[in-house]
Amino acid sequence: DVRPLFERVKSHDPIQREIDELALEMLGLNHWKPRLDEIYNAVAKELETMHKILETSRKKPKRTKIQQKEEKEKGRTESLTKWFKE
Repeated sequence: DVRPLFERVKSHDPIQREIDELALEMLGLNHWKPRLDEIYNAVAKELETMHKILETSRKKPKRTKIQQKEEKEKGRTESLTKWFKE
């Protein structure tokens, strides 16, 4: 099984580190290798923050205009029994 990227970054997975070091070499960014731990920490914090924002901002789905109109009309109607009382 492959662990999700977030878990690999958060735990500073050695295999992920090898992959990232190789990618940095290929891009000619060798000077970033010593900062991988710092990068992993920053990425993990950003992902955790984004997750918290998503969890706390879940709202009920907005009502459609049709639903709003139906609710408005519902309040305006009266029972027919009121008009047909003896």
